[in-house]
Amino acid sequence: MVSPLAFRMKTWLDDRMTQIVPVYVINLDRRTDRMERVAAHLSALGITFHRISACDATRVAEAELDAVVKARKGLWEVLSRGDRACTVSHCTAWATFLASDASHALFLEDDIFLARDTARILASSDWIPNRNQAVKLEKFGTGPSRLLLGKPCGLTPSDRVLYPMRSRNVGAGGGGGVYPFAFRGEIGLVLSRADAGADRSFSVQ
Repeated sequence: MVSPLAFRMKTWLDDRMTQIVPVYVINLDRRTDRMERVAAHLSALGITFHRISACDATRVAEAELDAVVKARKGLWEVLSRGDRACTVSHCTAWATFLASDASHALFLEDDIFLARDTARILASSDWIPNRNQAVKLEKFGTGPSRLLLGKPCGLTPSDRVLYPMRSRNVGAGGGGGVYPFAFRGEIGLVLSRADAGADRSFSVQ
């Protein structure tokens, strides 16, 4: 019989497996406080990361925003400078990822809180369904989520269940509650090289 101490040690070691999936953290240069917090949080989980300097909506030129995303989306919706700067930041992170040799990457914002089993998920990308290019791992907000999900289609290395998403869902960015998975922010989003704007997503519960 395995003792409780041995079991806890095995769990601790499993959570610090070799990281295969790179992590990119988006952070404003002027928010060193948030960078310090998230760096300590990821370090405690045994996760290494690359910092991406975020596009600052208070300083960026309009032309730089227009080059990536226009202010008007569709007939009625007008995107704020903050939303557009956020989009530019994520595009920068995706471009950095595509310049690497990695097959998949995890994208986070600097207000993220991650579950203890995150390192196990990052130790392999084999669990991601072949037909899928993006995996949304977050729970947005603190209350119940209302999502239309398909039948279970797989498991993560820590036995969390993958479901195909059949409806739109907010999040994958930050600012909100705590995940059941217990992610908040943008693990969020695991993307493959084939997709820096996936049209098919899966949810993890």
